[in-house]
Amino acid sequence: MAKKIPLIIKEKVGKLLISGMSRDMIAKHMGIGAGSVSRIADEIMSREIPDLYALREIAVKIKSDGFDWRNLASFVRFSNLLEQMGLSQLDIENLIQYIESHCYKTDQNIHDFVIGMNENLKFAFELGVPIYELSETIKQKKEEIKALENERNRLKTLIQKYRFDYSKIHGRMPDYL
Repeated sequence: MAKKIPLIIKEKVGKLLISGMSRDMIAKHMGIGAGSVSRIADEIMSREIPDLYALREIAVKIKSDGFDWRNLASFVRFSNLLEQMGLSQLDIENLIQYIESHCYKTDQNIHDFVIGMNENLKFAFELGVPIYELSETIKQKKEEIKALENERNRLKTLIQKYRFDYSKIHGRMPDYL
């Protein structure tokens, strides 16, 4: 009768199996026999994860393509985000292709373009306007600035006139005042 395998070893073997490591490598890494690894895999499949070998195959494929679980997790998060927004991967692929074409035609670096768009979106958000109205809003704000500058210049001129008038009046007044 085989000895009972400690839970901590079962957990580590399960993680290594799912990561795509081979049975022999796991046995060597854990210092146990290959038969024990197989027994643990069978137990995991029967009690906890019936699709253990399917998961393992996915892990092996991910590794062979040069990725790891973090890449898969990132993809899943991104897919969930797209789903929540009602978008598809194809929508985003099309957007990227349009950005690439635009940058090519306008001789722009894609990274710089995206950074600039993020800044514009942030600016539009801060102003509380849709991105497509940003250009018009900027024109309006420039006109407002110009009008304020004109008003400031008018007031400066008026203040100078009053100072001049005051100095003329003050210059004619007797010293006792």
